[in-house]
Amino acid sequence: CPSYFLSFPFQPLLFRPSTLNRDCLLPIYIISSLLGLVGNGLVVWVSSFRMRQTVNTVWFLSLALADLLYSLLLPFFAIKAAMGGLWAFGDFLCKVINSSLFLSMFASVFQLTLISVDRCLLVVRPIWAQRLRTPLLAWVAAGMAWLLAVAFSAPYFFYRELFCKSDHKGERCFCINNYGEKEVQVARQQTLIVMRFVVGFLAPVLIITACHMVVALRTRHRNRRPNRMTKVVASVVLSFFLCWLPYHVFNFLHGWDSRMAVKVGASLAFSLTCLACFLNPLLYTFLGRRFQEGLRGSGRARWLEAALAEDSLGSAKRSRCNRSLGSTTSSDLRMGQL
Repeated sequence: CPSYFLSFPFQPLLFRPSTLNRDCLLPIYIISSLLGLVGNGLVVWVSSFRMRQTVNTVWFLSLALADLLYSLLLPFFAIKAAMGGLWAFGDFLCKVINSSLFLSMFASVFQLTLISVDRCLLVVRPIWAQRLRTPLLAWVAAGMAWLLAVAFSAPYFFYRELFCKSDHKGERCFCINNYGEKEVQVARQQTLIVMRFVVGFLAPVLIITACHMVVALRTRHRNRRPNRMTKVVASVVLSFFLCWLPYHVFNFLHGWDSRMAVKVGASLAFSLTCLACFLNPLLYTFLGRRFQEGLRGSGRARWLEAALAEDSLGSAKRSRCNRSLGSTTSSDLRMGQL
C-alpha cells in the first residue's frame, strides 16, 4: 500500500507546538479572511455593476475574484488551526479546498503578468495596443489565465487525501499529500515544488520585471512621470511577490530538509501569503486619483470607483494616443503597427 508523506504546504505539522496554530495562525486566518471578503467583495461589486466595462476593470475584476476565492477558503484553515491541525470536512473538501488555494495563487500571478504585459504594450506600441486593446480581448486573456491556473493546480487535487488514524485519543483525521509509493514520493514532491516555483514565481517575476523596466526606461527617456495606473500595478505586483517569496523559499527548503525549524518557518510563511488577499483593495484606494474627493461623495463606493476608473488611472496615455491617431496619416499608422 502507498506510504503517506506528510509535506507542507497546507498540512498539519504533527510535532510543532500546538500554540502556534491557536495563538499565531488562527488570528491571521480570521482577520485576513474578513478583510479579504469585504475588500475584494467590494471591488467585484463596483467593477461589475457600478462601472463602465473597460480593459482595466476586467483586469481588476479577475484579480479580485482570485483574492476573493483565497479569502473564502481561509475559514476552513482557521477551523483546522483551532482543532490543532485536524481536518473535519471529509476527503472531497480536503482535495477541493487545498487545490483551490493553489488555483488562487496561480490565477493571481498569471493575472499580474497579463497586467504588466498590457502596460508594457501601451508604452512600447501605443497605437497598436489601443486599436486591439478591448474588454472582449481582455476577458479572453483572463479566461486563458484561469484555465492555465486550473491545469497547474490539478496535481494538488489528485495528490491530496484524507488520512485517519485511531489511538487512545480516538480517531483523528488529517488532510495530507499522498505522493504514492515510497520509491517515487520524494521525487514527485520535489518536482511539484520546482514546478510551482518556476511557473508560479520565477518566470512571472522575470517577465514582470522586464515589463516594468521597459516602462520605466521609456518613461524616463520621454521625461515623463509614471502615471497612476503604473504606480498601482507596480505596488500590487510588489506586495504580491513580497508576501509569496518566503513561502516559496521555505517550500524549497522543506523539499530537501525536514528539520522542525523549516517546518515551522513554512507554516509561518504560508500565513504571510494571507496578507496578499486583502492588500490589493487598500492599494487601489490609496493610490487611486481623487481618493479624498471620492470619500466625501454621497454615492456608495465612490472612492473605489475613482480608484479603479480607466480615465482616472490611464487617461493621460490614452488621450496622447488618441491625439497621435488623429494627427497621423494612414501610411504612418501602417508603419506604427509593424
